[in-house]
Amino acid sequence: MSIFKRNPFGHNLYIKKWLIRIFGWLTHRRFKGFNQLKIEGSEILNNLPENKVLFVSNHQTYFADVVAMFHVFNASLSGRDDSIKNIGYIWHPKLN
Repeated sequence: MSIFKRNPFGHNLYIKKWLIRIFGWLTHRRFKGFNQLKIEGSEILNNLPENKVLFVSNHQTYFADVVAMFHVFNASLSGRDDSIKNIGYIWHPKLN
């Protein structure tokens, strides 16, 4: 059944999708309202290969960086260049 698909690490993709949607909705205001997120070069993400790509965060605020990267990756893959306006991109997040 499609609801029980798992990724290579054994995580349920249905649960993962809903966690990304919920936390994306909760954190979107932080990056659009409280802190202005400056995005540059997101059009490059569309040209990357499907596998063997590594993104590294080298900040003390690691968790905030990861959440911001989720927003930028999903917005860029939904066709929004350098913007996270209109949170609709989080409805179909990239899971792997």
